[in-house]
Amino acid sequence: MPEIKGVYSHGGSLSNIEAISLRMGPIRPYVHINETQIQKRLNTNVYELFQLLAAVTITIVIRLYCIEFPNKVLLEEIPIVSAINSYLTGRFFLDINPPFVPLLFSALSRSLGYGVFTFEELSINSEYDSFPYQHLRVLNAIVGGLAVIYIYKILKISAVNHYYALFGVFLFALENSMITQSRFMFTDSFYILFVAIFVCHHKLMSLKTKFSASWFFNLLICTTALGLAISTHWSGLFLIVYAFLSSTITFWIASGDIDVSMNYLRIASLIKDFAYLTIPFTIYLYFFNLHLSHLDSRGESYNLLSPAYQHSLKETHLDGLIADVSYGSTVMIRHFKSGEYLHSHNDFYRTSKHQQVTLFDNFDDFNNFFKIYPVKGNSDRIMNDAMKIFVPHKVKIKHVATDSFLVADSDFKPPLSEQEYNSEVTTQKVFSEMEEDTSEFQLKISTKYTKDEKARVSLRAIESVFQIYNKRSDCYLLGTPLLLTEGFAESQHELICIKEPEYEASLWYIDWNKHDKYSIDSGLVDFPELGFWDKFVEIHFKVFKKLFVGDIGYNNGSSVSFTDWLFLRKGYVHFLDTEAHSAVYLLGNYITYHLVILVIFIYSVFKAYQLMTTNPYQHCTTVDVSVYIYDHQMLDLILGYTLTLLLRKFVKIDLQLFDYLPILFFGILCVPQTFQLGHSKAPKFTFFLTIISCLLVFLAFKKYSPLIYGLQWSYERCMKMMVGPGWDSGVCKVYYPF
Repeated sequence: MPEIKGVYSHGGSLSNIEAISLRMGPIRPYVHINETQIQKRLNTNVYELFQLLAAVTITIVIRLYCIEFPNKVLLEEIPIVSAINSYLTGRFFLDINPPFVPLLFSALSRSLGYGVFTFEELSINSEYDSFPYQHLRVLNAIVGGLAVIYIYKILKISAVNHYYALFGVFLFALENSMITQSRFMFTDSFYILFVAIFVCHHKLMSLKTKFSASWFFNLLICTTALGLAISTHWSGLFLIVYAFLSSTITFWIASGDIDVSMNYLRIASLIKDFAYLTIPFTIYLYFFNLHLSHLDSRGESYNLLSPAYQHSLKETHLDGLIADVSYGSTVMIRHFKSGEYLHSHNDFYRTSKHQQVTLFDNFDDFNNFFKIYPVKGNSDRIMNDAMKIFVPHKVKIKHVATDSFLVADSDFKPPLSEQEYNSEVTTQKVFSEMEEDTSEFQLKISTKYTKDEKARVSLRAIESVFQIYNKRSDCYLLGTPLLLTEGFAESQHELICIKEPEYEASLWYIDWNKHDKYSIDSGLVDFPELGFWDKFVEIHFKVFKKLFVGDIGYNNGSSVSFTDWLFLRKGYVHFLDTEAHSAVYLLGNYITYHLVILVIFIYSVFKAYQLMTTNPYQHCTTVDVSVYIYDHQMLDLILGYTLTLLLRKFVKIDLQLFDYLPILFFGILCVPQTFQLGHSKAPKFTFFLTIISCLLVFLAFKKYSPLIYGLQWSYERCMKMMVGPGWDSGVCKVYYPF
């Protein structure tokens, strides 16, 4: 038997047990892993359990300190508060995060009596009254503290001894940004707990005898945690990618052991992959079914839905919608791509002094009403007789509230899209003979999106999808993602007329249709009946577009500067109170963040050296167990770190520091794993580094604690603690004594 340098036991000393050994096969040496012997490193005595329990208690207490402050709604709490109110009232809403945590919080709120007699419609920085904010924050803080149990277990499974595993717990417990996010009604604590449970049992499975009762038990816990993770946060999508890649690497490493049958490994791998795919997805579907079954009325995200989905809800504006659109009809014209409405109001562009015409996301506004007129002929008779509009046909579109006609004016450019080929869209009440045809528009049916032959021949509500073309200016009405900042149009999207439009952005349809001659017998729009899968697919398509395409179908998300995360150059303002001179500012522990970068750099150098010095034609005669464990455990952790980090480059929403925390979770695990290797090579030096690191982490936590808890601080001390040029130094102004 070749020389074995040893394997770490739970106490940190070397053991002669052949848990990992190098054996000689018929052609080459191979590494054999004794699963039964490796499980012994998980043994924990009473003294160690007591220390772990003390660490968990301290972690929770740190998070519960001053939990009642502030008694005001934070910006990032608004989605949770709004979701709870929506679940309890049945009002539809749409969020990029899956519904597990809001469902849990709403159930807890209901059990505490909230919503029985009254609801609080809360806005940013408004004070809580009847809403049970303290109970929900306490639950979140406890969940955030419980994660350290699984961090300890993960490190023990990864052959880190008890004291270095506690070092990992210490780093997590005093990580400022983790503490801050666990003290409010956010989803991060739940997500990180589920990730920790998943990683723990995912790793534990590799130490269990395959197909044993304990192997199947860990598979069940692992996949359940994965299901809860993907049901909690949009980052769960990336966690699934990590799960399958990690399983593939585990299979590849295990297949190198010729003592193990390949069929045995293949069957175990197939069962595991099948469970990873089906059980989490089943859990995900279950919570989405609960989500959709609770939301059956019109709510804040009503306008984001398709007409068919809107019609399936209660209190819809589409009930009794007449299909045929005629001259004299009062209509709302909806943008096909964004779902927003053609809108105008009695305010003017600064440059042209013409009336503003925009896209508006609220359907329930009288400024969305337009009336359709014929261009020529006896308009009074045509308007009163409700004559159908056959397409393509020229029409005039009159804004009802301001009694003015829609025009495309090529003499002026839009306020934001000022290219030469763009024309301003506005309205005018009076035209000269030369100008009148600027108000003439032709409705060009889209054969691609208008499926029904009847809707291609004559204009019909919902069913006819068309372009609005102005011949005089030779341009098409098009909605842009650009937000206006002037007058009453602030935060409304710009509308332009362009010669060569992006096709889908130039499409429209009639969303609401009314005429004095219409009656219930005039023929209603026939909406399809939507089932669970129809609603599920539509919601996920919209969330996917927002995450990976951009808002309303355009790429308008800001790119993420990873260096700002990695080196902690930017934080995030959660709360400012200039009167009380206090702030809650999300900022991580400076030492922990840089320790993570340091150990990842060390592993990169180690791996590069290993690749450069390995001779593929020379057989190994020994295996350094500590290096072998370090190599494979770090590879798995860094896979989780880099994968979940780099995949965020594909996300188009604006990301903040709290989006880095699930990634930081993997990074923190890398630190004690590296220190464990250092302990095997230079125990005294590594022990000294560990003590210094703990001291620095504690000092950083203490120095920045006023930003966690909203404690009193001074302007001078705040400015001295700036971690970099990216930190919003304006936060420190809140500590002025006057």
